[in-house]
Amino acid sequence: MVVRYQPLDTLYCVRASYTLERNGEGDVVSASILNTANEGSVGGPPQNADMMRLRALIADRSGATPPSKLLVGPTFLPRFLYGPYWIVAVSELRANATEAGAYTRSLFCST
Repeated sequence: MVVRYQPLDTLYCVRASYTLERNGEGDVVSASILNTANEGSVGGPPQNADMMRLRALIADRSGATPPSKLLVGPTFLPRFLYGPYWIVAVSELRANATEAGAYTRSLFCST
């Protein structure tokens, strides 16, 4: 889906790679996210050439809501400015996921 900060010609081969971050007890507390896409075509230049990462935090760590609800934003912003995202599907076979937030996107690329 086209949004103000992502025009249509920057949405080729959109991917998100998650690196889980754990606390001392081994519980997942956040994830580092690297979003990538190509501009103009599937083989076009990368959109996120500087490799800026986002952070995903579990929205409610009390256990009252499923841990699939996340707060996502750039690492330099405070948590209260992060936006809501939900993990809506995970495929262990291909280690892919689909997230929903400002828009829904598949986290793998078929070329």
